[in-house]
Amino acid sequence: MKWEILAGYESLSDRAATLLLTHIRENPSAVLGLPTGGTPEGMYRRVVATCSHEYHCFQNLTTFNLDEYVGIHREHPAS
Repeated sequence: MKWEILAGYESLSDRAATLLLTHIRENPSAVLGLPTGGTPEGMYRRVVATCSHEYHCFQNLTTFNLDEYVGIHREHPAS
């Protein structure tokens, strides 16, 4: 495992987006467990901005949310 110390949230979001996009480009059929909540929002904004130019970013991916609960209905507030 490699640890990185970054200057703050914006740097963290940039780095995380870069890592995620690199993985997607190298493994376009990857299966990803994606975090939810407020913390990754900066990363997701950057990924969406990039993928709006690369329309195929998520075309062949399989994703699931790490914070989902087994058996919980889609409409449940915690989903």
